[in-house]
Amino acid sequence: MIEFGGRLEERPDPIGWEHRRDCASATRGELLWSFFPGDVSIRVDDDYWETDLGWVPLLHFALSLADICMRLNVTGRSDADYHFTESDAEIRFRREGEIVTISPSSDAFEGICTIAELRPAVSRFLFRVLEDIGARFSSILETSLAAEILEKAESLSA
Repeated sequence: MIEFGGRLEERPDPIGWEHRRDCASATRGELLWSFFPGDVSIRVDDDYWETDLGWVPLLHFALSLADICMRLNVTGRSDADYHFTESDAEIRFRREGEIVTISPSSDAFEGICTIAELRPAVSRFLFRVLEDIGARFSSILETSLAAEILEKAESLSA
């Protein structure tokens, strides 16, 4: 079983622009890169990996996971990477047949799942991230980016 997690950065002096500006009036770039920093995690069975940085742009990570999953779904053998914005670290996704290997460059973690497990896990993550952020910043749900994320989540769950 694979599960992706994300949590917003919790600080007494919030650093994300979403605390000073309305999400509904933000640009796509601001929503993807400047709003909603936090940490992400990956659990595959009993193995667990997590960032502990507080600056991973959660919406960008979620949307990137959807794009990676869609690219991996196209052929029986493919590669895709997520590159973190503030470091040289990346998460590598390698598909061979039905097996997908996930390995962050910053750690010895290696998660192995099937493409059939990856698709709904990414879908659940997209729904959860948007729901968690929307519970705190409801105007995010009014944006075209939120609609795009929901559309991708639904297509991955189909």
